[in-house]
Amino acid sequence: MLRKPSREDAMQYQELLYGLALDRTRSGYPTYTDGIKTKEQFLQMLQEGFSSPNRENLLYEENGRAAGWIQFFVIHQDAYLQTEVFNIAAGTETALKEFEAYCRVNYSGYTLYLGFPADNRDAVSYLENAGWSCAERAHNDIAHLDDKACREADPMICPVTKENFDDFRQLHSGVEGDMYWTSERLYQALDNWKIFLYSREGRPAGAVYFTGSGQTAEIFGVDFADGAFREDICLSLLQKVKQECQKAQMRHFVFFSGDREHLCAGKAGFSCVGEYVLYCGKV
Repeated sequence: MLRKPSREDAMQYQELLYGLALDRTRSGYPTYTDGIKTKEQFLQMLQEGFSSPNRENLLYEENGRAAGWIQFFVIHQDAYLQTEVFNIAAGTETALKEFEAYCRVNYSGYTLYLGFPADNRDAVSYLENAGWSCAERAHNDIAHLDDKACREADPMICPVTKENFDDFRQLHSGVEGDMYWTSERLYQALDNWKIFLYSREGRPAGAVYFTGSGQTAEIFGVDFADGAFREDICLSLLQKVKQECQKAQMRHFVFFSGDREHLCAGKAGFSCVGEYVLYCGKV
């Protein structure tokens, strides 16, 4: 069963919960098996579930004993829910059913996003069989930056600002679909993002958009004109991200890539730490 935990519960079960976070078969995303995130960050995130007005923690128990933890955040104006911790030692299917029921009661009409490693077969099998929509399946690619100078970025790449945002919009509007970060949301939050545009013969041909904090950046996507993947453009844009991250003294960046981008990322020095699957649905 699920119940609201206390800070004392978080302290009491922190070793159990962190141990589950290191097991890709028993945990959800964001993963702590990527060689970037630390135990201290995990424990801090658990505490944020008590201090943030837009986060909730739930303790999962089986036969009166702690068996897992769920943490999620809410964006009320967008009717959006997403899990940040879904670490269950046993009874994943039951935990998912109870969590769905909890969300239906407390967040009726919201869209719930559940991300898991593909290795968590219990979660993936349940969600597939229960008819949840798979919104994304991606390779979790990681690059670690060193102090070696990056080669100069392609001169055909320029930053996207509010003045030239329509050039980026031309590319992104064709692929945004049901994704949360639509052109409009990116435009409104542009101060928190870096977007770079690759032009060819005076026309937008590709773009990359990413954000980050501390020592880690995350690429959210690479777009191409007419949806036609171009390896040379992709490599140039990934090189530009590397250069920008070095300037900001970041040490790592993350890219959830599709199959073609994944092959390109390998050539750009990324390594894959697993496969990510994202399910979504209204509750």
